[in-house]
Amino acid sequence: MSKKQSFFIFLIIFGAAIGLFDSGYLSMLEFRGQTGLACDLGGFYCDAVLTSQYSRFLNIPLAYWGLAYYSALFFLAIVYLDLRNRRILQLIELLLWSGFFVSLVLLYLQAFILRAFCLYCVISEVVVFSMILGYLILKLGFKNRN
Repeated sequence: MSKKQSFFIFLIIFGAAIGLFDSGYLSMLEFRGQTGLACDLGGFYCDAVLTSQYSRFLNIPLAYWGLAYYSALFFLAIVYLDLRNRRILQLIELLLWSGFFVSLVLLYLQAFILRAFCLYCVISEVVVFSMILGYLILKLGFKNRN
């Protein structure tokens, strides 16, 4: 594995770990029914976001979806380190792009529909955008370099 591929995989592992803590915390609050403890401070209004009609997909809290998403990324990156299978890398790429577009939609909903931001949601969006940026740097920025 090249240095740039190693960097990319470790970026995914690191980003997924942050995402697991982030979505894990929100999942724990959701499971306990304690969304009121989230983070209404410093211009962030988590409760407005976490209790909105957009906080669920297929009647499952988005925090649970995030937990599944970051778990899958983390697991696939670890497996890729062991097997070096191109299909696993393609699946990671597919998950990254899916997460990127979902994050764009969720960021739009916070900014223009709810007019409220959740700190934990923004952390998750920054993590996904950072992983996509790493992917783009790998694919486009270093295309002809070793």
